[in-house]
Amino acid sequence: MQSQQRLLVVLAHPDDESFLCGGTIAKMSERGVQITLLCATKGEMGRRMGNPIVTTREALPELRVEELKRACGELGISDLRFLNVRDKTIEFESFDLLAERIVKVIREVQPDALITFHEK
Repeated sequence: MQSQQRLLVVLAHPDDESFLCGGTIAKMSERGVQITLLCATKGEMGRRMGNPIVTTREALPELRVEELKRACGELGISDLRFLNVRDKTIEFESFDLLAERIVKVIREVQPDALITFHEK
């Protein structure tokens, strides 16, 4: 029997959790909800390297993951997972295979609620 409430957040890129629903995630965490973030990519195709430049294109994914881990700590996300889809290529992935992978996580986490978005 599941006693603690669970929230699954499924988003495309590192930083989406902060920009799109950070307040909601933090509030749910404060209320004792266990939060899992499933991030599709590692944001490796991001265009901004900083000003002054703080990273290289090659090192960007590692930096984005580290920033995401820190954001998870601040927001109260206790479980971070990746689909490991290459950034900017999700439209070339099999919809059925992606859906199957997400459903697998849903079945494992058994969330009471799910947060995601569609940009159109």
